[in-house]
Amino acid sequence: MSTQPRNKSRMSFKSQPREPSRNWPAIVFGAAIMIIAIVGIFHPQFSYSVGHSYSQVGPEKILFETRRIFRIPLWCSIPIATIGAALLLSGTRKA
Repeated sequence: MSTQPRNKSRMSFKSQPREPSRNWPAIVFGAAIMIIAIVGIFHPQFSYSVGHSYSQVGPEKILFETRRIFRIPLWCSIPIATIGAALLLSGTRKA
């Protein structure tokens, strides 16, 4: 009898260590925060309508619209952009 293995086509695979994956939630969240902060830097004021009311004066109809203005201060946008950049960079590093 020979001492060779019976089936040469079978190979034993040693488990190789997997490369660590990137932190995708941190990348996505960091990118979203950065985009919001950059929009806040270049467009610091948003307005939206809250309610409408109609009035009729003689033959004319008048529409009254109530609007709210939301302001994002610059001192708030810059640190948020920095935090978003830090999350984005930390997510791209391999663990």
